Amino acid sequence: MRHTWLLLLTFVAALLFWAVWYLPASVVAGYAVPRLNEQGIAIELDRVQGTSWNGSADWRWQNWQGNVSWRLAWQGIKPALDLTLNSGEATLSGLVSGGSRSFDVRDGRFSAPLPMFLAGQSELSVAGVVSGRITQVQWADGQVKALDGRLFYEGGAGRWQQQSAQLPALFARLYLQQDMAIADILDEADTALAKVTLDKGGMGRVEVYRTFAKAVGQSQGSGRDDDVIFKIGQKLF
Repeated sequence: MRHTWLLLLTFVAALLFWAVWYLPASVVAGYAVPRLNEQGIAIELDRVQGTSWNGSADWRWQNWQGNVSWRLAWQGIKPALDLTLNSGEATLSGLVSGGSRSFDVRDGRFSAPLPMFLAGQSELSVAGVVSGRITQVQWADGQVKALDGRLFYEGGAGRWQQQSAQLPALFARLYLQQDMAIADILDEADTALAKVTLDKGGMGRVEVYRTFAKAVGQSQGSGRDDDVIFKIGQKLF
């Protein structure tokens, strides 16, 4: 009798495993999307294909859209999804884990043309590509709880306040401070040139310091190196 029960339990466990493994991605998407919406991420998925552990879909969020694909990965003994998200020439990938009310992204890779983030900005235009590594992004209770990463800008033509210059290669250090995502823009000597902030309400702001004007050979008069000589703001979401 004991042997029979053991065989039965093994059969049921195997059946449940394969049922979950081959669970259609559309079923998982139908569960996940409403919970992401509850967390303030109003994303839409369409043309969902594959299974819960290996699939793809078209996505739409605000004015952004593209394709997302995923497959099962492991962080030690912890399951995660190796996710790749595309929108035009922009690509974001990383290991995603979490539950219904929070998620964590680690080992992220990012690449995108900078002009796509400045659409509608008549006062500022910048050419070139920004790329880098997102070490961690943690999202819970409808907002970012942790942020760590570093980005690289290859350089390109820039224009602001009726001035223009060829911009050098720049770096950005990403972190979180008082519920605000911050990117400090630095040169190769780690001199602060500008700051980009994004608050939890979706408002993005850029402040450019006098050191930036010096770095590109533009005169901005006398004053402290950390004086803000140019700033803009735009609602991103």
